[in-house]
Amino acid sequence: MNYFFLNFLIDFFLVFFPVFFIARKAKKTGFRQILAELGIKNPGAKFFFKKTIFLFISLVIVSLAMSVLFIAANLNDTQQVYDTLNSLKLQSIPFLFYLLIVRVTAEEVFFRGFLAKKIGIWPSSILFGLAHVSYGSVAEIISTFVLGLVLAKAFLKNNNLMPNIFAHIFYNFFVLSIAFSVGV
Repeated sequence: MNYFFLNFLIDFFLVFFPVFFIARKAKKTGFRQILAELGIKNPGAKFFFKKTIFLFISLVIVSLAMSVLFIAANLNDTQQVYDTLNSLKLQSIPFLFYLLIVRVTAEEVFFRGFLAKKIGIWPSSILFGLAHVSYGSVAEIISTFVLGLVLAKAFLKNNNLMPNIFAHIFYNFFVLSIAFSVGV
């Protein structure tokens, strides 16, 4: 239960800080205005599906390319990442859905909806990569940095966080599904 509480506190901060900062700085009282400032808008169905699918495919291709590069350079230190993913099998299904939905949404709100706008694509992506240091893998940090660049660029281009959130959820689900089925 402590593990869940710690994750909840992290996610609360990732969402609360940007909302508080925007509400205080811009003196916006309307929650819809704050959400719109963070890029959480209702996209049209065609825009949403097109951008989400394109972004998901981009994330998979970039991830595969990064894996090939690390293997070719003999810099593949991802065993701890596999161990962490394997330990997730022991977690409850509701907690896995929590990580897939709440954590991803919180990351997108903080790193893209807030930081990418405030400090730029590169610094927000560096911080996103460093946020994954707990995996204990340099390859994971570099890969999440690069994936963060893709997500940040897509967000700033689309000015809508919804495709990012769903593409990120689908990507994480895809990675977990492969990890669980292969038995890493």
